[in-house]
Amino acid sequence: FFFQAEDGIRDAQESRGLGDVYKRQPLDPRTTLIYDKCGDAFLTRMEKKIETMIKEKIEDLRMNMVESNPFRTSWLNTLSERMKAYLRLFEGFKYSGKKPGIGKSTQNLHEEIDQLIRIKNDIIDEMEGKEFYAIPLNLSFVDLERIWQEVKNTDIHNILDEEIQYILAVSIFDYPNYILSVWIFLGVTFPKK
Repeated sequence: FFFQAEDGIRDAQESRGLGDVYKRQPLDPRTTLIYDKCGDAFLTRMEKKIETMIKEKIEDLRMNMVESNPFRTSWLNTLSERMKAYLRLFEGFKYSGKKPGIGKSTQNLHEEIDQLIRIKNDIIDEMEGKEFYAIPLNLSFVDLERIWQEVKNTDIHNILDEEIQYILAVSIFDYPNYILSVWIFLGVTFPKK
């Protein structure tokens, strides 16, 4: 025989694992977890806050790089919404792409892949005559400082060229119990040389 401790009470029965202890305990509605999700308004505010923070910090770093010749930072905002569509698809692939057949049909996956290719081709067409370099980042939200450290670690702010334009898109996806998946698309364009 094995003995199980259950809040100081011992049962003289053969153990079938810890799950047994919890199955026999009555559920108290006052302590039952409620898995809430964040509202759309909150997510939009968080996206804007993160985007503003990243832009301000990159601009500050570039202004202070070379004291005699500070670098002005230009943002190409026209691509941000398309990049957000890209990030929505990445978030979907994060789960459904790992195990084929789970979560989405093969047809849906093919449609989403086609959509990604169309977005990519549109961007390439728009960037004609320019080079394009970008990094998608994905992390769980802990705090703004962690997000900034991940962005700073890309070293994208250290590109010392006046002709570059930065591209930034931020999308946040919420999950039960206020878990946030943050996607950041950070890129630069510059003339082909």
